[in-house]
Amino acid sequence: MATDDDKSGYGGGENNDGQQQAGSGQEAAFYALIGRAIVDPDFRQQLRGGDPHAALKSIGIEPTDDLVNAVGQAMGEVDRLSSQFGDIKAAT
Repeated sequence: MATDDDKSGYGGGENNDGQQQAGSGQEAAFYALIGRAIVDPDFRQQLRGGDPHAALKSIGIEPTDDLVNAVGQAMGEVDRLSSQFGDIKAAT
């Protein structure tokens, strides 16, 4: 569960011993965002300006203005990275 200090909407997860791990939810959200953005051109277009809030929500990320702005600024690099992988398509 998210804490008051956690602006992303993600809190930590639990390890195998049931102990709290800070940030594991944030890590998973980050990997979901980057992975999807690299392999899914429609998702990239949504992030680029179609409806970034809806795109982020579709993968379980609660968007903030700062996050949407940061993603928008990173899209050129995401496009460049994605082009290195050719025609990989997301499994949907």
